[in-house]
Amino acid sequence: MLTVLSQLEIEIVSERTKFELNGAIKSSHLPGPAPLGYKKDGNKKTIIDETTKPIIERIGTMSRKNAS
Repeated sequence: MLTVLSQLEIEIVSERTKFELNGAIKSSHLPGPAPLGYKKDGNKKTIIDETTKPIIERIGTMSRKNAS
């Protein structure tokens, strides 16, 4: 009986975590540090870093052309 309740609790916590992470991502509040080419603003939203934008765009262009 205790095992069943423990498993149910694990599933509930998992669903809540997924729900909260999806909500955060939809509102541009990504967990952890900002990925390359992005930065966090004052509200911890992830936004494009204009200083690295040209570099990231060039990497994307080279990648699409299969250049290393």
